[in-house]
Amino acid sequence: MTEVTGYYARMRDFIQADTVYLALFDSTDTQIGARHAISGGAFSEAGDIVTITKVFYGSNSNFTLPQAIIGTRIYDAATNGNALTALETFTDGTITLRADADELTVTHNINVPQ
Repeated sequence: MTEVTGYYARMRDFIQADTVYLALFDSTDTQIGARHAISGGAFSEAGDIVTITKVFYGSNSNFTLPQAIIGTRIYDAATNGNALTALETFTDGTITLRADADELTVTHNINVPQ
C-alpha cells in the first residue's frame, strides 16, 4: 500500500491556515448549538499532533443550561460541510455546564502525520 504523504501536509496547512469549526456533542451524538469558528492562535503543534483549544462558558447563548457535553468534532464549514475528525470524547466523561459562570476548556487533538 502506498502512503499519500502530500495529503498530510495539505491537511495540516488547512487546519492551521483556514478557519475550522468545533462542534460540541451530547450523549445522543447530537450537535449542541452552532459550530464555533476556530482560527489563528487557537492551534499548537507537537510532532504529529495538532491541538485546537477553545474555552466555553455557561453564558454562551448557543445552548440552554444545564447542558451535558460528551465531546467534540472538527468540521470544515459552519453548517453542513465535512467532519474532519471523529468524535473526540472527554477523558473525564460527561461535562455539565450548570451556571453562566461555569467554564469548559476543550482541547481537541488531531493526529496528522508529518
